[in-house]
Amino acid sequence: MRLAAAAGAAIAAAALGAALSNTSGVPTWNFQMALAAVRARNAGVNLAGRTAVVVGGTSGIGRGVAVRLAKANASVTIVGRDEQRAQEVLADLARVGGSGSHTFARVDGSSIASTKDFSKAFLASQPTVDVLVLTHGIATIQGRTETPEGLDQKLAVHYFGRMAFIAGLLPGLRASARADTAFTPRVLTVLSAGVHGQYVHYADDFELKEHYSLKNAADAAGLYNDVAMDSLARAERSIAFAHAAPGLVATNWGKEMPGAIRALLSLIRPFARSLLDCGEFMSEPLLRPIPKPSDEPKLILIGQDANPARLTGIHEAAREVVWSKTKEVLGRFGVSF
Repeated sequence: MRLAAAAGAAIAAAALGAALSNTSGVPTWNFQMALAAVRARNAGVNLAGRTAVVVGGTSGIGRGVAVRLAKANASVTIVGRDEQRAQEVLADLARVGGSGSHTFARVDGSSIASTKDFSKAFLASQPTVDVLVLTHGIATIQGRTETPEGLDQKLAVHYFGRMAFIAGLLPGLRASARADTAFTPRVLTVLSAGVHGQYVHYADDFELKEHYSLKNAADAAGLYNDVAMDSLARAERSIAFAHAAPGLVATNWGKEMPGAIRALLSLIRPFARSLLDCGEFMSEPLLRPIPKPSDEPKLILIGQDANPARLTGIHEAAREVVWSKTKEVLGRFGVSF
């Protein structure tokens, strides 16, 4: 426990140091120029008649993205666990004045069974999905902790649960692609594109049962999201798949951590960008024009300012192994692509 607390404190201190040395989250001239540029690119995009699902939309980055999509007239379903917060977000969506209608679905994003139930019920009432956004996350300093389904909690939230949402809603995304020759449906996972490290045990310890650490958990989730978006973009040529890193954002990230660490994190927040500014940046791949028809894979990797991000050096070596193991794990729960 002491080692975990020390690790958590180190993470918080490192984040504070990064914030103080790199003020990209503060409204500096460069930040304002980047924000103005992305606002100009996003301006005027009209998603009227489009259906968007934002997992993690009850708080944090998901809330900011949901607001931006509603502003573009999309009908947004926010997915999360807290109904009270959901009602607050639904009020936000109504206030932006778009023409869409908005709803909430209560789902545990760490549970594969819960995501399967949601996807089945959603498609029964709404056969097409135009935009799927995955932002739900967890920040703890505990060691490997299994969910009731036997998956590591962090990987369940940051990866396996996200892939289960994609697999479950993929028929709706395909239906969107068939129904409209002008719009390319798209999927966005917000985690760590271009900033995570290399998890080298992807082949011999895919589920982090032997090599668990906070860093390995973060790097594995980042690598796996890269691989999944790339693999899906290759397989589903009519759909765009994006992985983004949001940068330093004023959210409740770290609320599960001990009080001393939460206090350190509170020192960082004045240097963070707002949810709405982050939502503008993260919505760029959802609002940008994507040529159609096109048989090229549509993989998009972006950083915090909607700038291009890069894959890690082990990506190509890991791609087939990681994707095969992903399908194997999800197959245990009856999930397939």
